[in-house]
Amino acid sequence: MVNHNSPSDNVVNDSDFYGNNANNHSNNHSNNHSNNNVGPAPSEGFTNLSGMGVNVDLVLKSIFYGAIFYLLSLPDVYKMTAGVVGKKVDGVLVHGIVFAVLYYILTHFI
Repeated sequence: MVNHNSPSDNVVNDSDFYGNNANNHSNNHSNNHSNNNVGPAPSEGFTNLSGMGVNVDLVLKSIFYGAIFYLLSLPDVYKMTAGVVGKKVDGVLVHGIVFAVLYYILTHFI
C-alpha cells in the first residue's frame, strides 16, 4: 500500500521548529547565529576583468606585439640587420617586413 502525503503534511509549525519550551527556543536561536558567519567565498579582483568588459586576451596580445615592436626598434638590432642585408636597404623597411612576418606567424599559434 502506497502512502500519499498531502502538501499540508510537509508544513513545519513554529512550535515544532523552535520547540514548546524556552530552552529549545534558546538552543535553536544560538545554533542559528553560529551558522550566520558562513558566507560566499571572496573572489579575486583580477580574475573578473572580463566581467567589466575588458578583453584580457586582446590586452595580452597588445602587450606582446608591443614588446616585439620595441625589440625590433632597438639600435643594436638595426646594426645587426644592416650587417645581414647590407646598408643599401632601408632598416625601417626591413624591420617592418620582419614585424609583419612575425605577426603573421604568431597569430596562427596564439
